[in-house]
Amino acid sequence: MSKRWRLGILLLSMLSILTGCFLEKSVLDPLDEDKGKIKVTYYSEESFYRDYGNYFNVKFPNVEVEIISTAEADTAADLEKLLDKHKPDVVLLSEHMFESYAQQGKLYALDDIIAQEKFDLEGYMPGLIDMIRTKGRGKLYGLSPYFYNQVIYYNRDLFQAYNIELPRNKMSWQEVLSLSKRFDDMRTGNNEIYGLYQRPSELLINIASTSSLQVVDAKGAKMRIRSDGWKQAIRMATDAVRNYPPGQVEGMNNLFLQGKAAMVMDGPWFAKELRRAPLRDKKLSSINWDIVTVPIDLTRPDESSKVRLSEIFAVMADSASKRAAWEFVQFVNGSSMEKVASRNPISTLPTRNQFFKELEGRRTEPFYMLKPKSSTESSPVEGSLGFWVGYGNKHVPEDFYSPFSELLDKTLQAVVQREMTPDEAVNELEAKGQQMLNKAHTEEREKKEQTSP
Repeated sequence: MSKRWRLGILLLSMLSILTGCFLEKSVLDPLDEDKGKIKVTYYSEESFYRDYGNYFNVKFPNVEVEIISTAEADTAADLEKLLDKHKPDVVLLSEHMFESYAQQGKLYALDDIIAQEKFDLEGYMPGLIDMIRTKGRGKLYGLSPYFYNQVIYYNRDLFQAYNIELPRNKMSWQEVLSLSKRFDDMRTGNNEIYGLYQRPSELLINIASTSSLQVVDAKGAKMRIRSDGWKQAIRMATDAVRNYPPGQVEGMNNLFLQGKAAMVMDGPWFAKELRRAPLRDKKLSSINWDIVTVPIDLTRPDESSKVRLSEIFAVMADSASKRAAWEFVQFVNGSSMEKVASRNPISTLPTRNQFFKELEGRRTEPFYMLKPKSSTESSPVEGSLGFWVGYGNKHVPEDFYSPFSELLDKTLQAVVQREMTPDEAVNELEAKGQQMLNKAHTEEREKKEQTSP
């Protein structure tokens, strides 16, 4: 009798489990078999269908897609007005806009539907999903099919000709600049070979971002340049470029293409340029090049400050077509589109690298080896003009960056020419930068007051 009783309990338990599985409610209602419709923001209708739309239509022929062009939305405010007016289901957002929308509760959290449908998150490059979750304060509000990163391109033949050891992955800035200086020390007369060739301001910002140095505090109110870290970064950058001819600084990539620079930092597009340049200009010869990771912070040897998400797709929280919207987000981030993206990357790279193993005949590991920086602070490589690339501190007025960039260039040139010391430079940048920051905040407030009802 006891055996029958135990068997009965076991059967009831199994039945309960099976019933629960069958009755488990789907996170999102199934897609309407007759017809679905979603509104998607994208740069233009033409580029949407070229990049995603034609492929999506093949798999979901019954889903109608209306494109809301963002071509005329020049600012974050313009984009917000566009979204408020058209009420899209899927939005394509920059890192900054995505973080803002996620934390305001405007986006639909994807965690539950991803878990239920077992969407593969393991195929993404290391740290990328964690980076997106951080922007959503622990929840996953979007997915990104592409990312941007930089590597060090180097001329293998130059290193071998001068008997200098080849660059390697995960070097520090001190190691990279030490290699560069060995070329500079050998430069004589007609010998125009240089090491790592960059503009002083760009080199400084690259060094600073690796060390997580900040230009402005998190609230966007106070300058943060008067520090030992910035002094050291200025000293390293100016010492590295002091013997470079000022008239050629703007042509750093051209010098690499001409075989006169041993190293340069750039993105994936430069690999294409290395192949195409000799075809356009018969004076150029093919370069025997290879790549390694960008310099790292020795305290965070597995991270890079150069990883950027070029586009994040998200579902709006108030969308009435969440299932169709999710199917689209899932599709453009899936393995099918990864195969397409891997065939001809230009300025960005697929965030999944299952199929993308080579770029112009070179291995792609250096692009994927380092995780995005875990720090939640903004990188100093921010803003909208010159080398200040638009992922900045949201509390810093955009009008601050242009005059500060000019001040930075002028100050660094003074240090290069030994007219100013690094100590004097940080004091100059701190004091005058604060004046520029205060002015930009004042002008921004005045503009808001004039436009407010």
